[in-house]
Amino acid sequence: MTFNPVDNTMIIPIGDYVALIGTLLFVLFFMVIFCMEAIRKGRLLDRYRIKYSFDKDIELKEIDNPKNLERRENSFKRRTFKN
Repeated sequence: MTFNPVDNTMIIPIGDYVALIGTLLFVLFFMVIFCMEAIRKGRLLDRYRIKYSFDKDIELKEIDNPKNLERRENSFKRRTFKN
């Protein structure tokens, strides 16, 4: 940036604008990558939660006798976590 005494203004070279645009594109590119990765990780976590969770409210609606809920939950845990 240089000072122009005739017009009493500052002159900004084109290279500064190019560097600013390049930096902006670099930051935007990595921000898009970060957001895409965060969305992908969220989907993986949702799938994990659905696969390894036992929803007592839903299961209670499906069975006739509420006393069998505990046994059903234990069998679900045995099937899912086999170690």
